[in-house]
Amino acid sequence: MTRRVMLSVIGILTLCAVPQAQAGGLALGRATTVAGRTVTVPLVYTAGRGPDAVALATDIRFDPAVLSQPRCAGGRSLGSGKDVKCSEPRSGLLRLAVYGLNLDSVPAGEVATVTFDVAPGARPRSYQLRHTASAATADGTDFTLRQRPGTVRVSALPRRR
Repeated sequence: MTRRVMLSVIGILTLCAVPQAQAGGLALGRATTVAGRTVTVPLVYTAGRGPDAVALATDIRFDPAVLSQPRCAGGRSLGSGKDVKCSEPRSGLLRLAVYGLNLDSVPAGEVATVTFDVAPGARPRSYQLRHTASAATADGTDFTLRQRPGTVRVSALPRRR
């Protein structure tokens, strides 16, 4: 009995000592604009040493008093067979998915862009874009991704002389 307990403890300690595979990451970029214009922010995927992602999803939270009419498009790195769709289930929340009908891995790089209209009366300052990202493997297993928030900086209009 003691030997069995000892082997169980050694097994648990061994599992704890083995580093877990690192998942990839999903980062929102930074962009600058002026009030009353549009702004486009990139969404960049970084593959990790963990499982291959065949689909990505993220919920992006933003200030709806400043940013509105969110829309998305495929990014420069998005390969053939993958698509990007988004919806706004409620004000201030954009749900975005990168998916395909194939089991190819999502390529690293800019996989999507998100464009917002900036309110004409937006104060000059930085506005955070926070998100919660996840991914899925070819067999449908989901896993979380490291995430980095983005920023929309609204600059003051230059003064006329």
